[in-house]
Parts: sequence; structure tokens; C-alpha cells
Amino acid sequence: MAVAWLDRVSWPPPSSDLSYLSAMLVGRPIGRSWISLLHSQALVVTGMTIGWSLSAGSGEERGKRFRRTATLILLAALAASCAVVLAVGPHDAFGGYTTLRYRASHHVGYYAFGLVEATALLIGLSLLLPPRMAYRPGLAPFLCLGRSSLLAFTLGNSGREPGSSPSRPVSWRARSCLPA
Repeated sequence: MAVAWLDRVSWPPPSSDLSYLSAMLVGRPIGRSWISLLHSQALVVTGMTIGWSLSAGSGEERGKRFRRTATLILLAALAASCAVVLAVGPHDAFGGYTTLRYRASHHVGYYAFGLVEATALLIGLSLLLPPRMAYRPGLAPFLCLGRSSLLAFTLGNSGREPGSSPSRPVSWRARSCLPA
């Protein structure tokens, strides 16, 4: 609903200095900025909701709450993804997502497909490793995977202009958390 409202508002023309600010805040005009704070809140709120489900209650209760919360988010994201596929067709939906065209235009499909992937991965991992399980030294190499995600996200998005190559800069190398 908010996306349809955004398309009805008259935004500054792309030649205006204000267009970059409005694009960064709400994703309009399309193609002016890769970042949209309004749209990214879907991912932030989802992460906070899953974090809440892991933070309260006892062990077994916490696991049930996490699985219930993650399943509800997965079902909502699947419903939104199916609506996108029905609206534009499977070829255009998956093509728009995999070529980053949806990301550049802040299309709801980008966020819906991303939430499906992320929550499915979390649910799958929770079946292998129970949420908030006791620390074991053998798991140390795997526990560093989420530590620098904000840094990796920032580096991955830095210097990108709409229409530029989506590949990472040659000079940037991810630091491995595994021993050399």
C-alpha cells in the first residue's frame, strides 16, 4: 500500500539536488540511489522481530517462539513473493531479482524474495543448530559469519551508482574468519 502511495507523489526531478536525498530516504525518484531507508526498514523490523523472539523466555519456549515468528515472517514474505510473480510473471519476477533491477528500483519483490531467502535460511539453520545453544569451541569458525555483516553491506554498497556494475571493487577483499 505504501509503495502505491509513493508512486502517486510528485518527487523532485532527477536533475534536482534534492532528488538524491528523496531517493535515499524513500526510494523515489527511481534510479537515483541504490539505498532507500524507508524500504530497508522491512529488513530491519524483521531482524528486530526475530531478535526479540530469541531474547525472551526459557530455552524450549524461546525455540518455539523463534520458529513460530520465523514461520509467520516466511509465510508473509512468500505471499508477497507470490503476488509479485502473479503480477509480472515468473520470468520477469526472477529476472528482475537476479539482475538487481528490482534492487535499483526499490521494487517490493526485492525485499519479499530477500526475506524468503533469509528466513528460510534461519529456519534451516535452527534445525541444525538450536537457537542460543551453549558455546562449544568447535563451533568458533562458524560463529563469526554474522559479526561483520553491516560492514560487508556498507562496503558492498559504497561507491555504487545506479547503472554501474554490481560487482565488488577489485581492491576490496573480505577478511576470512577462519584461521590461515
